[in-house]
Amino acid sequence: MKFIREGKAYQLVIENGHDLKDALTLDEALWVAMSAPVKAFVCDPKFLAYVDTSKSGHISSEELKAAIRWLLDVYPKKDQITANFSGRLHLTDLNIESETGKAIDHSARYILKDLEVPNQEAIELAIVRKFQGILTARPLNGDGVISLLSTTETKDAAKAEEMKALVADAVLATGGTKDLDGTQGATLEQVKAFYEAIPQYLEWLAAGALPEGKATSEIQPFGADTGAMMALLDANRSLVDEFFKLCDLQGFDQRLTGVVLQSDGAPAAIDPTQWPGVESHLKAMPLVQPAGKAEIPLDNLDYINPLYRDWWRDVLNKIIKPVLGAETKALAPVGWAKVLGTFSAYQAYMASQKGGICAAVELEHLRKYVADKELIPLAEDLATRDAAVAAILKEAAAVEQVLLYLQYLVPLCNNFISFPDLYDPKQLTLFERGKCVIDGRWFNMCFPVDDLGAHSALAANSSMFLIYIEVESKAPYTVCAPVTIGDKGNLTVGKRGIFFDRDGVEYTSHIVKVIENPVCLREALLAPFSKFGKMAEDKVSTMASTSDATITKNMSETINDPKAAAAATMAQAPAPVKSGENKAMMFAGVGMAFAAISSAFAFICKTLSSMSTVAILISLLAVLLILLAPIALLAIIKLRRQDLSSLLEGNGWAINSRMRLTRKQRKAFSRGGRFPRDAEGTPYKRFCRIIAWLVIIVLVVGGITTAFFWYKDYAAEKQAEAAMADYKGEYRMKPEKPENLEKPENLENPENPENPENPE
Repeated sequence: MKFIREGKAYQLVIENGHDLKDALTLDEALWVAMSAPVKAFVCDPKFLAYVDTSKSGHISSEELKAAIRWLLDVYPKKDQITANFSGRLHLTDLNIESETGKAIDHSARYILKDLEVPNQEAIELAIVRKFQGILTARPLNGDGVISLLSTTETKDAAKAEEMKALVADAVLATGGTKDLDGTQGATLEQVKAFYEAIPQYLEWLAAGALPEGKATSEIQPFGADTGAMMALLDANRSLVDEFFKLCDLQGFDQRLTGVVLQSDGAPAAIDPTQWPGVESHLKAMPLVQPAGKAEIPLDNLDYINPLYRDWWRDVLNKIIKPVLGAETKALAPVGWAKVLGTFSAYQAYMASQKGGICAAVELEHLRKYVADKELIPLAEDLATRDAAVAAILKEAAAVEQVLLYLQYLVPLCNNFISFPDLYDPKQLTLFERGKCVIDGRWFNMCFPVDDLGAHSALAANSSMFLIYIEVESKAPYTVCAPVTIGDKGNLTVGKRGIFFDRDGVEYTSHIVKVIENPVCLREALLAPFSKFGKMAEDKVSTMASTSDATITKNMSETINDPKAAAAATMAQAPAPVKSGENKAMMFAGVGMAFAAISSAFAFICKTLSSMSTVAILISLLAVLLILLAPIALLAIIKLRRQDLSSLLEGNGWAINSRMRLTRKQRKAFSRGGRFPRDAEGTPYKRFCRIIAWLVIIVLVVGGITTAFFWYKDYAAEKQAEAAMADYKGEYRMKPEKPENLEKPENLENPENPENPENPE
């Protein structure tokens, strides 16, 4: 095994099949990722579907290990398993000792022979998919569905039309299943279920049929119209039941007698002038208002709720009077029970229905299917032949799988077990969507984001400056890009830019969310001062707004009522101070302030004058260090905490290691525009000129400062020498010791050791 340190973590180098084998024994705690969503990767979706055996939408470490084992089992040449797969599988390289490898070899040779490919010893993905496309376009396409088109392949051509009708009626009865060609067909199980239901349905129909020569029966008291009459009665039969219940309620509680009741038994309230509420009021009213007697008059429809009069007229004429007699004047509970009992046999018959799925099919077709005993065997033959095609497709899928694994498995492992492509500025990982240009910068690393709220909540732990960009494609999607160079600039919500996907297709885009953090050390160092400046600016703005509001208010009051404004001003003014006292206090305050400033300035000047140039520079550096050291330390700690793993975890990844950023990565993930080298007037040349002038200015200022302090020291030395000379000159002029003037070397007096320069 070979490891490399990337992003402050040690990662397994995966270059060939030998490294894949090593990955099987690698401790999973050393994997960069343990799980990843399938939709995070940009590669062939069929490959991801093969790896995701659980169909959970996530690829786990165990599923990836299973994929590696499968490939190594069918393709033992580990040296040839690389990220640079040629796309051509030589059949002699397969492990035919393995059952799976042998099946893949057989299927591949079948495909090459069927398509009449010249080279029968090598196969490519395009050839496999061409074969799959041809096979699935055939009537019998291996999907397990008997479509109307597949009935043309019926063994007995004379029965093809009958088989087509059977499949169509089976779809009508069972709902069917969609075929690969997009049409609705039926599986063999659905055809059999329909066919088996036909005799039961016909038997049930015969039990309820009218006796020959009779228009009615016990089951069908209204003959062929019994079902329609039952449906008419059921439409509002509950209203009749409610009426009789309300009558019972009034009989129990005499206080409700004569009161207009709703269907729930509560007194009704209505404002006839509010017409929009009249209809809803009528819907809440009973069919007939109870009047103490549980009877519904049949000779006068005025008692019937206007909303239901038409229904009641039909029920009365078509059901009640034929059952109770035309001379019946009122409907009592006994009569209503008799009407309902008329349909009891029909209801029981309907409840015993068998083979109901056949009800939508024409009766003539059903009888024809029962008589034809050959249709089901023909359907079984179609299903068997379709299953044979399914087996061929399954074997072809295994050929497709090994070709996809040879092409994508090493890259997937390098985007799962290890992340070398993430740290290579020349490569795009499988989980990046493209790059974006916004605010004069390239953002080369853009992760897809499914849930903006959930992702931003977790990505905030990365301590990075993040921008969320919505790509305005036909199906808009959102990506997250870390800002790793420069500063905030104009990166705010709404800022527009251009996004280039992996294929170089250009889309307009805009920022929808920003998570702010220091981008670089300079910005982190200036952050406290920027906050202080912003706070001061807000304070000044608040004071200005308050002052402006006060002035505006005073002016308005003065204009509207000058006397009242003057009185208010006088009331708020402080007690007058005598002129002399005021001037004295003012001069005293100014004097004290001036004295304090003068003393401080004098102390600073005296201190500096007593220090050497080096000491002054060291003192200034020490002050700057004391001020900036804590800020710099915090900034460095925060920048070192920046971690890319949170950006992936926000999309459902399970990341093991920390994904730190190096200086090289920062420049690769984000960069500014690049001017041509031979261009004139570019910022680079201007920067060089500025640096040159700054160096010159520093040298000049340093030289002047050095000369100044050297001259100051030289002048002080000369002044000291002049003072000593003056002192010695005065000593020579003294008359007491004239002989000393001729012997200046005898100035030292051994008799007076306390003051050797003064003999006295």
